[in-house]
Amino acid sequence: MHGLKDFAYNTSALPLTCALLDKGASLIHAGAISVDGQGVLMPAWGGVGKSLLVSQSVLHGRAKFLADDHAVIDRQGDLHLHLLPIHIYKYHTSDAVLAQRLLGSLGAGDRLNWRVGCRLRPRRAVRWVAPQTLYTEARLERTARLNQVVLMFRGDHSDFVWEEVDPESGARCCAGVLFDEIRQMAERLALGAAGWERGPLPQLHDAYAGVIDVLTGAFGHAAVHRTLIPRGAAAGDVVAFVRKSCPLIDQAFDEAP
Repeated sequence: MHGLKDFAYNTSALPLTCALLDKGASLIHAGAISVDGQGVLMPAWGGVGKSLLVSQSVLHGRAKFLADDHAVIDRQGDLHLHLLPIHIYKYHTSDAVLAQRLLGSLGAGDRLNWRVGCRLRPRRAVRWVAPQTLYTEARLERTARLNQVVLMFRGDHSDFVWEEVDPESGARCCAGVLFDEIRQMAERLALGAAGWERGPLPQLHDAYAGVIDVLTGAFGHAAVHRTLIPRGAAAGDVVAFVRKSCPLIDQAFDEAP
């Protein structure tokens, strides 16, 4: 199963990105929620805290789910629901509600396999769970107009940093993260630039420019900020800092109506 998933990830990113570009939209490596119809996009590398912000605000607050790992956004600034299954790791199950829904979605054999895996190889224990299973259909949002973009990065910083960035700078950063997931990117860029790569898809550098164009247009409809997170910061501290810095994300944690 892991081999099939890895194959799908390694081969589908570019064709899907190109198909979306043809419609004036793009993938973006980000979590996304809707707060009273206003979209919040949280682009980040894996392990930064975007999934935690999404899950806690949807399970325990008023937010609705749009995406966990790869969001879909168009040039006009509309976020669209993406039902890609969510990676649930052992550390996510410290949330009792999430843990209960995960275990409830597994058969008896898979529950045993999960528990054994968490005990023997806790860092490798992972399950793919559909968003509608984890959050229920009622907590899914079909589309929302982008209001806030929060770029999240961990690094060698002594303190949290929150700073405004312009839409194009934010777009270039996000395009780089997305295209980093395309295998053999440097080689394919070189072959395309030399005229040696032929096929039905656009050249990789053209697709890259197209993603920047779409994201720059989308980000122009929102407030765009970057937060730098100390490498050793605890998950709870990340959530607290982002909530303090972004009123709309803080509002997402209010009790659901």
